[in-house]
Amino acid sequence: MKRYVVSYGLQILGLGISYLSVILVSRSYSLESLGVFFIVLNSTTIAASIGNLGLPAIMLRTCSNSKLESIATNILNVLRKYIWSVLAVVSLTTSVLFYLQRQDSITGGNAVLINLAAFCFALSLILNESVRVIRGVVFYGLFGTVVRQFITLVMLVVGLEIVFALSFAFIFNFLVISLVVMKSLRSSDYLLEEGQKKTFNAKSEGVDEVKLLTILTLAEFTIRSLDILLVGYFGGNSEAGAYGTVSRYCMLINFSLITVTAVLGPRISRLATSNFANVEELVSIKRTVLYLRFGATIIAVVLFLCLPYYSWLMDIEMSKLTNYFYVVLVNYWLTVMLGPTAFVLIQSSKIKELLAFNSVAILLSLLITWFVYPVASLLTIPIVIGITFNLVKIFSLLYIRKEFKVWI
Repeated sequence: MKRYVVSYGLQILGLGISYLSVILVSRSYSLESLGVFFIVLNSTTIAASIGNLGLPAIMLRTCSNSKLESIATNILNVLRKYIWSVLAVVSLTTSVLFYLQRQDSITGGNAVLINLAAFCFALSLILNESVRVIRGVVFYGLFGTVVRQFITLVMLVVGLEIVFALSFAFIFNFLVISLVVMKSLRSSDYLLEEGQKKTFNAKSEGVDEVKLLTILTLAEFTIRSLDILLVGYFGGNSEAGAYGTVSRYCMLINFSLITVTAVLGPRISRLATSNFANVEELVSIKRTVLYLRFGATIIAVVLFLCLPYYSWLMDIEMSKLTNYFYVVLVNYWLTVMLGPTAFVLIQSSKIKELLAFNSVAILLSLLITWFVYPVASLLTIPIVIGITFNLVKIFSLLYIRKEFKVWI
């Protein structure tokens, strides 16, 4: 349990460091530069997330189900088989994303560098799953967030140009992960013991479920991350900077959901295993989710009250933030208020249903766009994204009620 608490603490530390980087860029450069920062960061992350081809899940399953002495061979086999496919998909994705950006956002030379950074990040996501197995969740959290964010901050402090700072951090993080994996495997210094390996095997999903879950995660993440790129395309770098600043600020509401999901994870799994028949467990989960909703509301009120101070801290005019603040705040608040519905369905092996809900929500959102866009302009983007995600949660909530006769 202690390792997981430390891992969660590392996530908070990584987020805190990333906020320092955003504040540094905002106060030391211009709002346009901040927009470039968000555009490059999101482009790299989207390309890597699509380009990894779901291999992190395969790497985790492969290493978890391997004998200790064969983990190194299996890691190499996965990389040899898929590395060129990863490079091709990453390059294609970055090309499409760059095409969607204005000419003044990313130059040709920077595009090549970002493509390399995205390729390294995709490999990092894959290799870091082997780190989770052979070194544990603490190292996994360290290389998953903290190291890259820290290097980005250091590079910005020493005055490196934004694109180079971000790209160098992605590449450096990949090199560090590679060295850790090679050193651990070469010295046979495994954290994983036989008992732990059996635990991993007992929890591993079937191949079809892993693929479906990977598709689901990629779809949700890509839609959620495209917003800044679309705002940048239609409104320019300054609008992307303002929107990204607001989005990062309102994202703090999600921490209550992340915290509760981490705590409720095992309990929801046990409840799903019992087909929601464990009344005592259900009552306990409902009480915790009630605290979650109350906490999210408190955080939303605090964010509203502190917005002027945040505007001062970021050195951005209040009016530029309020353009997006209320829509984005309501989006995140509703997402948390609707509860951990996706997690419940995943633990109940209802991944196909969850994918279907996502597909229907996306189609409905595209239809809504035709009516909203002429009125809302740039606000269409966060409105549609908010509608999409919250429709999925509403569909999931109703399905849980219909299928399991419970409200979460």
